[in-house]
Amino acid sequence: MSAMLDHVIARVLALHVRLLACQARLAADTDSEALHDLRTTVRRLRSLLRPLRGHPGVDQLEAAAAAVGQLTTPLRDREVLAAQLLERGQLAAAQQRLDGRARTFAQVAGCAELARLLAVIDAFPMFLRAAQRQKLLRKLGPRIDKRLDKQWRQLLRAMDDPAHDRHRLRLLIKRVRTAP
Repeated sequence: MSAMLDHVIARVLALHVRLLACQARLAADTDSEALHDLRTTVRRLRSLLRPLRGHPGVDQLEAAAAAVGQLTTPLRDREVLAAQLLERGQLAAAQQRLDGRARTFAQVAGCAELARLLAVIDAFPMFLRAAQRQKLLRKLGPRIDKRLDKQWRQLLRAMDDPAHDRHRLRLLIKRVRTAP
């Protein structure tokens, strides 16, 4: 059990570092993929947390991650739309959507939602260790394995069903890919 918890904590710390790097990239507007990387890191964090629901600190961390996701979804949609418009030769429409990108990225880097997520994720390993000492994390390995098996079964059923919604299938693939 301790090895599984060590693995989870190592993943949380790695994701914390990635979030900090994304925040710095957004603040400096170094590249166009910073927002996308922030969103994928948040998605990976939420996938990691899914089997841990109900344990100390998980609900707060998941809520903070969800808030960042909700904040950044329209911004990322606008970025993707601008890229599609550029690809189709609609330069003026694409530029209109890209105007103010640096200011928007800086606002995301300094927003309260991201600051809260970083504060909660910083304390999260301590919550996990405290829960371990209080023996609240028993059977963590089997719980995570059960969750992964369920995700794979859902994906395989969806892939075998020709009438399955393609968007839902895409989400299932993302969930399996970003799982712990």
